[in-house]
Amino acid sequence: MPPKFYINNAAEFKQNLVVIKELTEDATFGFRDGRLCVFTMDSSHVCLVHAVWTVENLNAENLNAVKFALNLKNLIQALSFSGENGITFEIHDDTVSIQMDSTTLALRQLDGEELDMEIPEISPGIDIDASVFSTVIKNFALIDDSLRISTSVTDLIVETQNETFGNVSTKIEIENGREVKRVGFSTRYIATFVKSHGNLSISIDENTPGIFSFKSPSSEMSFYLAPKMEEEMME
Repeated sequence: MPPKFYINNAAEFKQNLVVIKELTEDATFGFRDGRLCVFTMDSSHVCLVHAVWTVENLNAENLNAVKFALNLKNLIQALSFSGENGITFEIHDDTVSIQMDSTTLALRQLDGEELDMEIPEISPGIDIDASVFSTVIKNFALIDDSLRISTSVTDLIVETQNETFGNVSTKIEIENGREVKRVGFSTRYIATFVKSHGNLSISIDENTPGIFSFKSPSSEMSFYLAPKMEEEMME
């Protein structure tokens, strides 16, 4: 019998896929501890993505052995048929059957490349209001394609500069922060991350990837973004 599983929050699942699609065209899905997951790299090899969704196992003896690869654009288009009753996936040898309300369709599987499933450890991050951070990043994306993030005990500071506005700096209040000097990142990538659902935690440190994690009751999305070198920030 083909493995079958159910995702309850169709809207959130689809939105998370939209975010991942901005970083890569295809994704290999697998399972860890009974949860659906994607572990992939963006096409420029700048950002690592780890996404996890809670599912209901409908019949498989061992979901952790199930893997399938799909084109994300096709999957998102298919999920346009989803309603309020969630989504049922059935995994066949060459196709994935998707059942949504009164609609059933199938997508052809790809020969996906799977990354090592060893997930990098996430150091304790700083909890921050996702909506406030999202607004700040969207504004900075209009100014420049690079920004710097630093933290103090009480604030997370986002900075950039250009010829029109000079130095631009926005502070966001945080709790239990620590002193971290400015770390440069691509604005475009972070502007993509903030389209995710959930509570936001940010972990930054000098000379290490910045980690932007979103967590909701039904999903987790973590983005590991390589920092920009100082010479790149000056370009």
